[in-house]
Amino acid sequence: MSCANLVRRPHTPLFSSTTIPGRTTLTHFYDLYVSILGRCIESKSLKEAKTVHQHLLKNSNDNPIVLDKLTRLYISLNELEVARRVFDEIPNPERKNNVILWNQLIRAYAWKGLFGRAIDLYYEMVESGVIPNKYTYPFVLKACSGLQAVEDGKMVHDQARRNGLVSDAYISTALVDFYAKYAGRGVIP
Repeated sequence: MSCANLVRRPHTPLFSSTTIPGRTTLTHFYDLYVSILGRCIESKSLKEAKTVHQHLLKNSNDNPIVLDKLTRLYISLNELEVARRVFDEIPNPERKNNVILWNQLIRAYAWKGLFGRAIDLYYEMVESGVIPNKYTYPFVLKACSGLQAVEDGKMVHDQARRNGLVSDAYISTALVDFYAKYAGRGVIP
């Protein structure tokens, strides 16, 4: 069964009420949506992704876990503008604590050649208090190389140094690649 067919059941609620003597509990279907979105990621079908997204919008689903998975779905489909809009809907505490999702979006921008957006998102990430990890820097340095943004690259290098990550093999390789492009121009620190 396709991921879109899983949500086509009429009036599928986001939660149901179960009455227990003396109290009412809500049973959430967030796990179902996360599972459906996982199937959509596997199927790589934009049409099905849009169907599921429409269903989520109709049911005003603002669960951060579901929005995270929806962002990942659009990243996997290379629909970066939509991915960014969904990413921006994730409430700040959850988004702030999710360096992996930030990295995925930065990487997607860098791979697609949207270097300026990758760098801007990196700065937004840092300004919002998210601490970059060893997977962040190679993609940002790739974007800096692509834009020939030497000063940004130096600042990224300095941030990696302050975080004690310049000895990581991936970061070191990205730094060598970045600075090699500027050899003989007095750029190397």
